[in-house]
Amino acid sequence: MKELLDLLGRTVSELLPSEDSIALNRRQADCLAEATDALAETEESTDLVIIADSLRRARLSFDRLTGQAGVEAVLDALFSRFCLGK
Repeated sequence: MKELLDLLGRTVSELLPSEDSIALNRRQADCLAEATDALAETEESTDLVIIADSLRRARLSFDRLTGQAGVEAVLDALFSRFCLGK
């Protein structure tokens, strides 16, 4: 049994990232890239409307990254403002 546990321990330590590294999946990396691009746009502009829109897009990217906003939440917010089917 000890040999099995040792083997499992070695396998897990090889498969998992080290404690000082960050593991991102593709969706998370895309969200971070979108947020980075949006924040970079705020530094390039002096137009407050463009800056506000860039900050909004960055916040949405962070919301998707942290699970604060999903497709359903976005659709609910969008369609709650419209009267459909009447």
